[in-house]
Amino acid sequence: MSTFLVFIHNLFYLDYCKMRTKFRLAFFLLGLLGSISASSHAQAVFDPRSSETIMKYKDFDFAGKFAVLVEKDGESNYFLVDVTKLSTQFELMYFLKLTGEVGYLALTDHGLTKQKAWFQVNKKYQEAEILEMFSELKNKVEAKATLLSETEKEQWIKDSVSGK
Repeated sequence: MSTFLVFIHNLFYLDYCKMRTKFRLAFFLLGLLGSISASSHAQAVFDPRSSETIMKYKDFDFAGKFAVLVEKDGESNYFLVDVTKLSTQFELMYFLKLTGEVGYLALTDHGLTKQKAWFQVNKKYQEAEILEMFSELKNKVEAKATLLSETEKEQWIKDSVSGK
């Protein structure tokens, strides 16, 4: 009788192991199919560092504007800023400091010349609101530049670089 039970046990156990392997394979394939399907439906994310983007905006004409909304993706708006409108190293560094303090702007790395800067902003903020903010920050930079002497500006740059 015990031999018969061992036989039945082994028979069901082997079937169970085969079934478990088949289920694992089926779940793996379903998961793989789901991830492929999800990635094909996902909205493309804009990459300001891609070679196509760099070529597209390499010679961008701002038409006299300081900042322009140039790209959008599912989550963000991308602004290009003409930093040549900031006439000194102090003004550029102070502008970057102020944009960092705003909290919802991120300067993204890029392969463009130092005459342009990318800013990525969450889509929940309106274009006009961000363009106005860039204008206000530029005005603050210019006001600060007129208040400080050249020596004070140089000291501010040194302190900023050293982390003081």
